[in-house]
Amino acid sequence: NMVLWLLLGSTLLLLIGMIDDLKVLRPGQKFLGQIVAVICFLKGGFWLKTEFMTSFFNLFLSGFWMLSVINAFNLVDVMDGLAATIAIVVTISFLIITLVFQQYSISLLLAAFLGAVLAFFFYNKPPAKIYMGDAGSMFLGGFLSAIPLLISWSSQSVYAYYTPVVILAVPLLEIFLLVVISTWLGIPFYSGSPHHFYIYLQKKGWSKNKVLIFT
Repeated sequence: NMVLWLLLGSTLLLLIGMIDDLKVLRPGQKFLGQIVAVICFLKGGFWLKTEFMTSFFNLFLSGFWMLSVINAFNLVDVMDGLAATIAIVVTISFLIITLVFQQYSISLLLAAFLGAVLAFFFYNKPPAKIYMGDAGSMFLGGFLSAIPLLISWSSQSVYAYYTPVVILAVPLLEIFLLVVISTWLGIPFYSGSPHHFYIYLQKKGWSKNKVLIFT
């Protein structure tokens, strides 16, 4: 049942992204589609399960987390191989944690996902032969936002809940800084922006491969 809801939510994100790639959706339409996908994840049980917060706040925080990660991956897809590289690092990190926690069913799911992303990266690295688009970036974000909500962080420490934030710090910081900079400049944060950190590095003379290694 949980896997079916995960597949349904991920497929919805994939379809929304495909429509946006073919015919650009308005930000509100795109965001509404993401909310429906997140509701599927929540329906499948992908939400924080803690005793120190109310169920309603857990659901709200989990939904906000997933929407943030989905849009973060969507925003960092500004360069050949970038979103895929971040996804590979994040997936390996979660895979190691699930192996240490002996949650082998999640490890198997992550291993299969990692294999698919590695194969994609082979053709997406600079110079790219295929491109991710919104369909791919939102799919990556949806999957990697849901997986941490399955891991038993409470079995280790209350501070373990911060681990996914640290692992996903790169895309989350990118979306945070873009919102801050866009707001400061009076630009709607949901519109396209040239103020990406990775674009800044390239303007400073960094090659695409050097940016990927730095990431």
